Amino acid sequence: MDIRAATIADSDVIKNIHLNAFPESESALVSKVAVDLLNIPTRPKVMHWVAEVDDVVVGHVAFSPVTVKGAGDFSGYILAPLGVVPAHQRCGIGSRMVKYGVQQL
Repeated sequence: MDIRAATIADSDVIKNIHLNAFPESESALVSKVAVDLLNIPTRPKVMHWVAEVDDVVVGHVAFSPVTVKGAGDFSGYILAPLGVVPAHQRCGIGSRMVKYGVQQL
């Protein structure tokens, strides 16, 4: 398995990953959010990675910037969404993408 930065060219495959990875009641919304996060520029940038097995994209993860204002302002990233196609779930791909993403931040 290889992990690489996602590009706008991955939009359709990312949409399909989340459509298939989530229950029908959630999949349309999650896939729309994933593609919107990929295509809408932000500062700081939303970080996206995809996992490939045999040159086929089978997983996607996004880390979105967040700032919490208050007594002690905090800036960081939240992980969402994360999806792996059903045929490759429970193989450690999601965990490896999360670890990779955290290391890149």
